[in-house]
Amino acid sequence: MKKLIIILLLSLVQPSILDAQISCANPIQVDLCPSVYLTHQTNAGAQDDAPSACNISGEDLVYEIFAPQSALHIYISVMNATGAMKLTLNTGSCTAATCNTYNILPGNSTIAFNVSSANYYYLWVDASSTVEYDISIGGDTSLQAVSVPNTQGLLAFDHCAIYPFKISKPFFEVKYNNTFKYLPMTLSPLNQTGQLCVSVYLKNLSGVSGARVFQFSFNPAGFAGIVPADTLFSGFYNTGDWKSVSTGFNQQFIFYDSLGLGRGDFDGNPNVCLKYEFCFDLIPLSNDPNLTDVAVNIYSDDYGAGFNGIVGQGCCPFGFSNCLYRSGTSSGGQAGLSFGFNDPGSGLPIELIDFDGAYSNGEVKLNWTTATEINNDFFTVERSKSGFEWIELLNIGGAGTSSVMNTYSSIDIHPLKGISYYRLKQTDFDGHISRSEPIKISNISERIQIYPNPVSEKIFINLPRDNEYQLFLYSGIGETMLHQTSIGITNFDVSVLPEGVYFLQIYSGNESIEFKKIIIMHNKK
Repeated sequence: MKKLIIILLLSLVQPSILDAQISCANPIQVDLCPSVYLTHQTNAGAQDDAPSACNISGEDLVYEIFAPQSALHIYISVMNATGAMKLTLNTGSCTAATCNTYNILPGNSTIAFNVSSANYYYLWVDASSTVEYDISIGGDTSLQAVSVPNTQGLLAFDHCAIYPFKISKPFFEVKYNNTFKYLPMTLSPLNQTGQLCVSVYLKNLSGVSGARVFQFSFNPAGFAGIVPADTLFSGFYNTGDWKSVSTGFNQQFIFYDSLGLGRGDFDGNPNVCLKYEFCFDLIPLSNDPNLTDVAVNIYSDDYGAGFNGIVGQGCCPFGFSNCLYRSGTSSGGQAGLSFGFNDPGSGLPIELIDFDGAYSNGEVKLNWTTATEINNDFFTVERSKSGFEWIELLNIGGAGTSSVMNTYSSIDIHPLKGISYYRLKQTDFDGHISRSEPIKISNISERIQIYPNPVSEKIFINLPRDNEYQLFLYSGIGETMLHQTSIGITNFDVSVLPEGVYFLQIYSGNESIEFKKIIIMHNKK
């Protein structure tokens, strides 16, 4: 909201100009920055005098834009256009025959023109019939080398749950039909619709990065009829909306901030005990813990990432956020958190503080820590491709009976391609066996290449050839702009899309394996 107010205060707002003699001899004069915002523009009564090489039959308007010679881009935002038209930018001369032209559809559009080494540019608005529109003009007036520190901080779980599902994980709560559930739990009655709510507590004490994506994966053998209780609802801490963008057993919510900056649901105040609650109407089918696991993945925004490089100095037109040129390298990025639970989720005779893993350099490294152990003989690491059929990989000796913290690790040197599931089987000295909740590890995203970014015409996606993938390109407000099913190397043609912030999501089956911010900037140098 602050950014919007600043833009409006800096903008030069002019009324409609209806002079029938607007031409090269009498253009509408504007300065490049601060941003210019002209309302209720129309070509009604204007002459048909655009340069002949670029002209279409109809009445034309021309704007004379004064810019410093160091200007790199001129950005145009056309809003509320009542008809189609053509925009042409001439450099230095109002009557130049060079046609640097874009076709504009009714509604709203944003355009970036490359410019250099001139003080005057002439923007022709050409239409075959009478049109009305609002227009805002801005640009990069110069380039500057910058070094921005990483201020993302650390997004982490916070131990604020008053009624934790599991004592050793006091960062989430589970409710079923408005009743808090604990380990072990039972969802009843079976085969009847109820409402499951999951509350997660997060914190970021040292930065500005917040949660932007929540994913919930339900075991299809244990649940049916899964639908979000609300598919669109307001942010808990930041101005914007959480939106459901998937269906079925893999539910996903993405937060879209009101300014279209790609920020998460976090504004820094408060920065602890941040509660995010998501509810689902569903039908429980079983009380078998092997069939009723729910995996939760959380992804941050990449707001506050460090940057070293070149950025444009200038002003963005109204309706064209994040327009200024940017080229360099970033530090930081999107972070992820995950956990899981099940019904009844019978506990291990150990208190497991954490169990996680990561894929790197062709291997999967698993780590887990126990707070206490009772009569623990050994752990067995198990792996599954589907999450249902498991094989044993190796055994690691336990600590027997212990009341101190113990840390363990193992490496899968031959991981499966794509997504794999791992869990711990714990065996007592008396032969009793119990198992942990599974975790999910993917090595697909490390084999996916997405380039270039920013992009002006085509963005290429290099996918593994071992599977088909679903690709979605979302706008900054969550609308699906492009979609395809692909394998191997593919691309999206984004040349027809307005400039701005977009989000590319890639699915392998029903699993989301990549979620990346894409910047579209046309005529990128």
